[in-house]
Amino acid sequence: MRGIMEMRKSTKTLLIIFGIMLVLDVSIIGATRIMEQKSAERLEEQERTERIRVSRAYSDVNIAFMITTGPYGRYFPMLTTGNKYNIHAYGYALSKMYESRTGIILPYETIFDYFSEEFEPDGSMRLYDNGLHPEIEAYVKWAKGCNLEMKEHINDIYGVYARYYIENKDRGFVYYYFNELSPQMLDELVKKEADPDYEMDLLSLQQQGY
Repeated sequence: MRGIMEMRKSTKTLLIIFGIMLVLDVSIIGATRIMEQKSAERLEEQERTERIRVSRAYSDVNIAFMITTGPYGRYFPMLTTGNKYNIHAYGYALSKMYESRTGIILPYETIFDYFSEEFEPDGSMRLYDNGLHPEIEAYVKWAKGCNLEMKEHINDIYGVYARYYIENKDRGFVYYYFNELSPQMLDELVKKEADPDYEMDLLSLQQQGY
């Protein structure tokens, strides 16, 4: 009788142990799933944050050089379609504005080279703030603070060009779209916009093939 009671007691103890182990297993599985879910949510949030960062970086640089009218948040090359001098007229004119406002020379070749590739040699995305393009980064930071002024600057240059055409079309000056202009002609327009007394001769430049 005593042996039966001890056996029942032992069985009961084992059942209690098994029950505790089962509860622990369920708890561990539940905790693991919660941790996995939180980890997945953190990863998703990190990826979303990174996508936003990349999109903003593209937007910043595209707006700074007037590369596109939108959407801004992706890679665009600096197209020179329609310009026989192989320049992007807006980017070129803005680099000259940057030089006149800050005294810092940002060669157009540096700008064009930056936009020539979507990825760095190591395969990473080419972003202006990745530490590899300090000249472009400095310009974009400057541009963020004077975006409206930049647009007005382009409009003013275009206004100078339009007035010159009106005043000189009877002398044979041929009108071209802004994005077709030569760097030499843009240089003259930038000087005239900065100094209304500056005497420019776009007709002579045009006759020389510029």
